Amino acid sequence: MVINGDRLDEFERIARFAIENKARYQAIEATTGVTWPHIAVLHRRESDADFDTYLGNGEPLDRVTRLVPKGRGPFTGQDAFEKGAVDALHLDGLDEVPDWRLEKILYYCEIFNGAGYANRGLPSPYVWGGTNQQRPGKYVADGVFDPNTMDRQPGCAPILAMIAKLDQTVKFVRETPMGVEPPTTPEPPSMTDLEKLTGVVEALARQVAALTALVTGQPVKPPDPPKPTETPPVVITPPVSQTDPIRNPVNFGTLIASLLATIVAPATGVSESVDKGTLGSLIPFATAVASGFGLPGWVLPIAGRLIGRLTGAAK
Repeated sequence: MVINGDRLDEFERIARFAIENKARYQAIEATTGVTWPHIAVLHRRESDADFDTYLGNGEPLDRVTRLVPKGRGPFTGQDAFEKGAVDALHLDGLDEVPDWRLEKILYYCEIFNGAGYANRGLPSPYVWGGTNQQRPGKYVADGVFDPNTMDRQPGCAPILAMIAKLDQTVKFVRETPMGVEPPTTPEPPSMTDLEKLTGVVEALARQVAALTALVTGQPVKPPDPPKPTETPPVVITPPVSQTDPIRNPVNFGTLIASLLATIVAPATGVSESVDKGTLGSLIPFATAVASGFGLPGWVLPIAGRLIGRLTGAAK
């Protein structure tokens, strides 16, 4: 949208008037939730911003309205304009709109006037008057359309733009562009079956190391991790046709044996101190860990055989 060059001064004057009377519009905003610039542009379009008129159609406040919407009022007192404006906004349901992004403001500006231009495939001069978006055609009376008349009234969109330019406190929020999803916090990656299994094996290996130390009287500790330049001691590459070690007993047994052989090293270093209760708690511990990670029921028998093989070799 570009404001027509010969009307820039006019729109600046209109915007300055709105800003000077911001407090009155803000009082209505506090009651209805409709933003004060939105109220200001409706006021300008309906009655040339006359505070003695009804916001809904520009008729005098001190009598019942005769134009659409008919039968409203009268509104009296020092706050007659404010009471009439609240009534008009409520009548159109604008006080029930939960948020006011820019596109929504422009949409409700057009609906406030009526959808007649949209039904004719024309940009509404009520919204776009005085800009490069305007086209010939105007409703010169209720239900009477003249395709050749150019509406000279200022449109809501250029007034809003000028208000935002002159009042730095006015910040219009745009809708999310079509096809572009709003940014979201990425979900943390879920643990794979292999990662779950590795955690279980590491926990079991710590128990096995402590148990081995208890049986042999020798301290046991896991080997130091390989240096960056060294090749890791174990590389597990299951066959392509059997890529799921959790659901393949042969691969699962190989994986358990390889990981335990890597973690439980020859007796060197310092181990965790344990008591004889460790032996009795190992099996329930393994059962709880396997169950907590959702692993298959045959994990425990295989792990038990491996533990027995390790402890038997240590005696």
